[in-house]
Amino acid sequence: MQKDLKQIMAINSEFQQQAMAFRDKENQFVELGREYKEKLELLKFERERIALKEEQFMRIVHKAETEAKNETRKNAIRFENQLIGARRDADRRVEDLEDKLNQCQDENEELRNKQERMERQLASQLQQLASQQRMQDSLSQQYQKLMEGLKQDCRDAQRSSEMSEMRLLQQRQELNQKTHEAELKCDFAQQTL
Repeated sequence: MQKDLKQIMAINSEFQQQAMAFRDKENQFVELGREYKEKLELLKFERERIALKEEQFMRIVHKAETEAKNETRKNAIRFENQLIGARRDADRRVEDLEDKLNQCQDENEELRNKQERMERQLASQLQQLASQQRMQDSLSQQYQKLMEGLKQDCRDAQRSSEMSEMRLLQQRQELNQKTHEAELKCDFAQQTL
């Protein structure tokens, strides 16, 4: 029983250590998620800023188109390509951050489920231990009652034996007395003859 209790205590200690590690890791995931969200917001802001710049540039292109159509067209095409590349890069970075955030959330959920399973297992083991303790207490009480009954039987048997010995001793004394009386009668009869 003590060995089982020690095992349960060891499991409980290990579980507490793992729970602390899970909490630390969960905090790390929350912090990472916060950082990813901040970066995501920054990227969205950057994308909006790029879109604004694009709009501003298009107005500049339209205004300068009358002055230098060919040069403006080249600049517009080059800038548009840059914008497309920047937008694609920003979209790709946003997708990567969203994937990482989803992964962190999935891992956090998995850790939470694992912790709940370990808590249920520990509760079940503690319940089994309590049941075994109750059974042991019941057996101990039954054993004590049985020992008390056996002790009482021994005392009764000892009293009965003592009484039997006293009766036997009394019968032996009576027999000796009768034998002595018979011997006296025989001696008396011989003397009379």
